[in-house]
Amino acid sequence: MADAVTSKADAHRFLTRLEAHLNSTIPGPVAIRSEIAAAVQKAKSAARRSADRHSTFAEGAFLNTYVIGQIHMFLVSELGLTAEDARHAVLSES
Repeated sequence: MADAVTSKADAHRFLTRLEAHLNSTIPGPVAIRSEIAAAVQKAKSAARRSADRHSTFAEGAFLNTYVIGQIHMFLVSELGLTAEDARHAVLSES
């Protein structure tokens, strides 16, 4: 049972640090609203099998434009993962 408590505490600490990192690196909603709309429009008009198709909705555009790269950066800089290990960690969750 002690391992579960430690794991919960560690998970909470990780998520709190990740939240702080994301809040400090991602611009506010007013600043990104037009960029997300433009990314969605670009993705919707892109060829069916293009790399932009993953951003045809606002949530996908936001995650791919602002969040995924910052999570990768956090895993490398704060947790000491290699760039390749961080890439695999992010890919396994997408």
